[in-house]
Amino acid sequence: MTRAAIVLCSLLALAGCDEETVENLLEGKVEVFTIHSADIQGVTGVQDGYYTWVELQNLDQTYNIGLPENVPVATRADLVNVAGSVEDAGCAKIPSTAGMCFDEADNSSCLPNELNEVGLKTYKIDLDNLKAAIDAGFYPTAAQYLIEYKFNSNLTIQDAECSSIE
Repeated sequence: MTRAAIVLCSLLALAGCDEETVENLLEGKVEVFTIHSADIQGVTGVQDGYYTWVELQNLDQTYNIGLPENVPVATRADLVNVAGSVEDAGCAKIPSTAGMCFDEADNSSCLPNELNEVGLKTYKIDLDNLKAAIDAGFYPTAAQYLIEYKFNSNLTIQDAECSSIE
């Protein structure tokens, strides 16, 4: 095998054969996300629908929704501060949050059952800045990274129109 073939095979194994992830890795980039919003259903006193994470935190103080404290929530400005160059990639969603935890070893990090879909803002950064981005509240969209950082790896992340997660 040539060196290029070995590298490509390694990248495919690392990326789980996701074409977009492989392309990003070949460019030295990685796509990261932060939680932007969530769809809430069935909380007494709260109208069903999408709320930004800040709005949900305010509602949690009044209605005791049970939001975990370690949710990866940050702003684009936070990412620019740690990663420098940031490219807006768009929006995505996690369509089923049943059993969704931010640390598989910690039950207090799980989302309450009333949140049934989570909206994400996604950005593309240099792969070298991934650790700093994670420390700032961002997580990579590729499954292999979610496993590495103890994030619930049974999640499905789907592209979404930004207007659908507002």
